[in-house]
Amino acid sequence: MVFGVPFQLIPFKANSTGPPPPAPKRHHVRGMPEKANLEISFPRVEGYAQEVRNRITLDWDKVPSLALDPLNLSPYYGWLVEILREYLQGDTTAGEAPELPLLEQSRGAGSTSDVDFWTGKDVREVVNSHLNYVVADTKQWEQSAAYLIDTHPRVEAFVKNAGLGFGIPYFNNGEPHEFIPDFVIRFKDRENFHLILETKG
Repeated sequence: MVFGVPFQLIPFKANSTGPPPPAPKRHHVRGMPEKANLEISFPRVEGYAQEVRNRITLDWDKVPSLALDPLNLSPYYGWLVEILREYLQGDTTAGEAPELPLLEQSRGAGSTSDVDFWTGKDVREVVNSHLNYVVADTKQWEQSAAYLIDTHPRVEAFVKNAGLGFGIPYFNNGEPHEFIPDFVIRFKDRENFHLILETKG
């Protein structure tokens, strides 16, 4: 392994046949009408807001320090805004509302009913999902997780977040990003409660 050397300077054997062709899209992933009772829906959130009218609170003991380096043109303003957004809260003891999600206005809630695509990736058939397949992006972690979720006695329904369009917006260094978790799980014994699960090796 060579570090710090541009790839084009490393001699390599040319591949006259070119890159391998993509895997054929053999599997049709979709919601199954006969499993409509396992449908999972979710809000499409594009941001967050606090309806502060009168008072705010700030726990200074929890606010991290921000070191300024005059030789680094780092995005201090973005970092400062991000820190303040995280630690400034409406004073709920004075009747202020907690942080509220901002829902997309152009589209309604997302649902497993909207999933309909073809893939060449590895898939696994599942029982307790509205979809016919779980699409795996790993060699074994997501497959193992899907099996454990699908067979767990407390799980009522679940879905692998592939083609679903479910994401959680957040800010990092003042820039907007979106976190795409692996699974959404609904339990039998907790009404209106969903677990968002991310698997890591």
